[in-house]
Amino acid sequence: MSLLNAQDFLGKFCARYVISLPKINLSRSQKILIICLTSGTLLLGSLAQFLKRRRRHPIPPSRRHLRDSRQRLINSKASNFDAVSQASWARRSEASTRGSHISDRASLISSVPGGLDGDTKLTPQQYGVLGLEALERALYCWEDALTAFSSALNSDALALPSKADAAFTRDVQELLDLGYQIQNNAELLFIDQHSVLFRNGSESEESHKPSTVGTRLSMCKDKHDPASSPESYASAKDGVADLREFEEFSEFFPHFEQQKLYHEALKIHEDKGIPCRMSRSGSEKRVHTELVKCGSDVEYLAKVHCLRQAYTRLFSLPSAATWIADVGRQLISDLIIFADRDPKDYLTHYERMLEFLSDEGSLPIMQEELGMRGVRCINFYDVVIDFVLLDAFEEVEKPPSSIKAILQNRWISASFRETAIGTAVWSVLMGKRQMLKHPRGFMAHFYSISEQVTPVLVWGFLGPESSLRSTCFYFREQINEFLVDIFNFFKVRYTNVDDLAEDVLREMKIRVENINQRLSLEGC
Repeated sequence: MSLLNAQDFLGKFCARYVISLPKINLSRSQKILIICLTSGTLLLGSLAQFLKRRRRHPIPPSRRHLRDSRQRLINSKASNFDAVSQASWARRSEASTRGSHISDRASLISSVPGGLDGDTKLTPQQYGVLGLEALERALYCWEDALTAFSSALNSDALALPSKADAAFTRDVQELLDLGYQIQNNAELLFIDQHSVLFRNGSESEESHKPSTVGTRLSMCKDKHDPASSPESYASAKDGVADLREFEEFSEFFPHFEQQKLYHEALKIHEDKGIPCRMSRSGSEKRVHTELVKCGSDVEYLAKVHCLRQAYTRLFSLPSAATWIADVGRQLISDLIIFADRDPKDYLTHYERMLEFLSDEGSLPIMQEELGMRGVRCINFYDVVIDFVLLDAFEEVEKPPSSIKAILQNRWISASFRETAIGTAVWSVLMGKRQMLKHPRGFMAHFYSISEQVTPVLVWGFLGPESSLRSTCFYFREQINEFLVDIFNFFKVRYTNVDDLAEDVLREMKIRVENINQRLSLEGC
């Protein structure tokens, strides 16, 4: 077939069988829009695939504390610039800074001629870094395995995981926790700045001193060993602050040397220990180290010991004791009035409590009742601040199921819910009152006062948005700030009992004045 015949055949075929498409005329802006959408879709798809390959899972709770330590150090410096806090937080955050040395130590591997396959023998540091990198890759793979397994279980919302599935998830999580602990120990041995592997020539004269890495390793083991007792002598001795560690801070904090009362408390803690409030089971201590922004539990207990002496001195002064009693009567009654309630019953029970406390024969009953609840010292700080106020703030965040059901019921009006909360609180306290050994003891008077105050606090903290809610939160904020101030070397003087008592009373008056002003502005 000639070329002309072929062209003529193809022309007739196309005219007969090929459907002609209509001609589309697009404006310049429409063309630009189509091109941008197409290119953007392709770019997002490529980026999604890239990020999917480089996906990393969130740091589990077992590792998150290393990163959080540095943030707590910054927060503690911003709010409480005492020397002990800074030194203690600096020691805590030392572990979180170890990760920054990995990249520096990893350069040891790349500097080896011929790489790992060469004839050059690797140093202990290089072998250690190689092991850490391999362990990190293994941890990532185990995290991926756990995530994939959990995603597979969650894909079917109606199916409940079996016991075998739950056991597998728990075992993998325990494996990850163990891997992170091994990683911590390996970092202390191979990349920690205090490791014996990185001792330079200038430190040769100190080579006879024992390394602190082994001590910190044993601390990590004791912390994660369930068989170790937190009350053992070794752990107690290890937790006691050595004042020689703070000599380097003396030029920046010259007043720290003057805190003689605090130094005496540290010595008492080291020699025979300081009594502390315990849980109901007696298995763990109830300390508020982070709440008051102390650097360690030892610092918290030492300052608590000093504050106990200060409050004992205050209550030995009739004027101070009377003022504190009047403040308790006035502040709470004003708060009850602010909640549109009658404070008459509260004032009656408050006066009965004062009469009970003024009787010297009531002390053994208080010691017995409060001792069963973990209170080891009968002091204003331990009883009123720790046991009454701080426990009330914690319990109001986790109310009983009966009260929670009332708060979550939106089918009834707010006024009816408020009344129902008072009835529920009364029934809960009535059940507790029936189990008391001393029907007219301290706890009986305390429950009588709680019947009047607890409904106000529960409705104030957990009820709808209102001026009462903001006032309750302000009240708690002032209490917490007062505690932070009296645990701060720059706010109060831990030089002697008289100075500390004077400063604590001054801080109390400042916070009481702030609360009174708030109640006055809100129309009380």
